Amino acid sequence: MEPLRPIIDYKLVKAWNLGQINEKDFYFKDGEFLIKKDFHRKYTNMFFEELMRNREDIYTYIKNFL
Repeated sequence: MEPLRPIIDYKLVKAWNLGQINEKDFYFKDGEFLIKKDFHRKYTNMFFEELMRNREDIYTYIKNFL
């Protein structure tokens, strides 16, 4: 996960700045912020699309790492 973190972090910040996500998508439990069940698909799609947009760079990184 760590090599992908900058991609996901970038997408989260961009989505926040564009008003595509907000604090109402989350709830707080046992010291953690969790995504509400109704929003799982929204975030999964958002992350998947961003990973697919960067798939060649991800592939190259993994290939060179091994």
